[in-house]
Amino acid sequence: MERIAFGGSLTRPQFSLVQRLLICQWRPMTIMLLSAVAYAQILNWWMAALIFAATWSLMYVMRARQWRQLQASDQHQITGNISEQGLEWNTPMTSTRLPWQKIIKVRQHPDMLLLFYSANCALYLPKSFFASEQAWNEAKQAIILFSRGPS
Repeated sequence: MERIAFGGSLTRPQFSLVQRLLICQWRPMTIMLLSAVAYAQILNWWMAALIFAATWSLMYVMRARQWRQLQASDQHQITGNISEQGLEWNTPMTSTRLPWQKIIKVRQHPDMLLLFYSANCALYLPKSFFASEQAWNEAKQAIILFSRGPS
């Protein structure tokens, strides 16, 4: 297999997609809902709704801040290669080489792949990082073939 090159930077919608795929949405929402119900038993329903809305707003603000920090840094330009040996991931400040044995899970989305190297840490590969539809399809096939497969 020849090396498959990729490169690009995340758009805001792609960043949001990575965040949604990386963090289970139901976990924070469940915690917020249970907290609101618990407070409702102590206070009243209006106060519980206010706490729920404030927590949801805080999550949104934190995600927006993460996006601004990513754009302000030099980390948003990514290049790399996919080969039989593994994945090479480069930013202006870092370089990572992960052999396929280190990839513990692959999460697929129609326009994005997340390659997990630990339970909560993943490298992202959006479709837009590849030069053509053929390169994207070859990359997906290679990742599934060499890693432990999609989940």
